[in-house]
Amino acid sequence: MTSDEVSEQGLKLNRFMAYVVLILLMVLMLLRAVMGVWPQAEQQLATETRNAWVNQLSMLRGRWLYESKPKELALSFQGGMSALSFSDLGWPIVSSKSDCTQLWQIIFDRSDIEFNNLLAQVDKVPSQKSCQYRFSDAWVFYYDASVGRVWWQDDGRVEF
Repeated sequence: MTSDEVSEQGLKLNRFMAYVVLILLMVLMLLRAVMGVWPQAEQQLATETRNAWVNQLSMLRGRWLYESKPKELALSFQGGMSALSFSDLGWPIVSSKSDCTQLWQIIFDRSDIEFNNLLAQVDKVPSQKSCQYRFSDAWVFYYDASVGRVWWQDDGRVEF
């Protein structure tokens, strides 16, 4: 092998290494960007969920008032019809985990499995008239049926 061939081979190797380093830098920059955006996306989802919940809850209460404050309303949503019980103050009553799930489906007018898989866990809080909706390890969303209050908790911080 001549010195020209060796130097050409070295040049090719250097180019290859430069391309590899450049590609790795681009991948690292992309990962950093995605990892920086992910918490903001979860925060945005939490905020939009809470706002949608408050708006729909107000509309349900408005309908309850319009219908002359019945104990129960028949409501239709994408998955069919459902009867929802209301308190004397006009807030949907929850007495079981299935009531919490049903209220979620009615509020968001969805019953499809893909949408409901956003929820990691749905529970009725024991000894209280409230539901807990867990979406990820980062935040939990609550609905208190006794007063119609909606709030969420994010890493120990409580937002109303």
